[in-house]
Amino acid sequence: MPTYRSVFSFRYGVFDNDGTLVDSIPFCEGIFADVVSRLGVPRAAAMKYYARTTGTPMREQYHGVLEAHGISFDDEDIESLRKAFDRQFLALDMKFFPRARRTLATLARRQKLFLSSAAPDAAVWKRIVGGGAAKHFTLAYGSTAIPKGPRHLEVFAEVIGMDLRDFAERAYFCGDSEADMRIGSLAGLYTIGVSGTVSDARLWRAGARRIIASVDELLADAR
Repeated sequence: MPTYRSVFSFRYGVFDNDGTLVDSIPFCEGIFADVVSRLGVPRAAAMKYYARTTGTPMREQYHGVLEAHGISFDDEDIESLRKAFDRQFLALDMKFFPRARRTLATLARRQKLFLSSAAPDAAVWKRIVGGGAAKHFTLAYGSTAIPKGPRHLEVFAEVIGMDLRDFAERAYFCGDSEADMRIGSLAGLYTIGVSGTVSDARLWRAGARRIIASVDELLADAR
C-alpha cells in the first residue's frame, strides 16, 4: 500500500547497489546473457529472464534460467558461469547515478547506512571504494559468502546490537528490484522502490511502500 514517510525519520538505511546507486543493470543483463548462452540459452531469452529476476542471488538465477530451458547442469557448471560473469563484471568501470553519492553523504551524517547487493563481493567493493562511497556505509555486503536476503539484514542488526525486529522498525530498504522489495517488506522494513529497472507496478506488487525516480529524490525529504 503506497505510503509516504521521510527517510530522515529513520535511524538506519539499507541500499541496494546495482540499478539503485550504480548505473550497471544494462551491463549485467548483457554479461548474464553472454555467459548462459554458452550452455544453450537464447541470448534474448536470457536478458528477459535477468530483467525479471534482477536482485536475486546470481547462483539462483543461473539455476532458474537453465532449468527453464531444460538444460542439464551440475555445480561445476554453475561455478563456471559465476566465475565467467564475475571476471567480465569486475573488469568494467561503472558510474554512480548523478547525485547518488551526495545523497549517501547527506544521509550518512544523520543515520547509519548499509549496503546489500546480489553482486560478488569484489565487484561491490570496487564500485563503492572506487567511487568514494565506502566511507558512507557501516557495512556493505555482496553475495559471495552470504547470498542477498534476510541474513544480510540480520547481520546489519547484529552489528548495531539489535534483533531484526527492532532494526526493521527503525530502518528503510531502498532498491530497484522486486527482490529488494520482498526482502525488505518480509522483514518489516519500510521499502522504497527506485523506478527504471522494473515497472512501478511490479515494485508495488512486490511490497514497495513508496516509489522514487532516483535516490537523490530522497534529499527533498529534508525540506
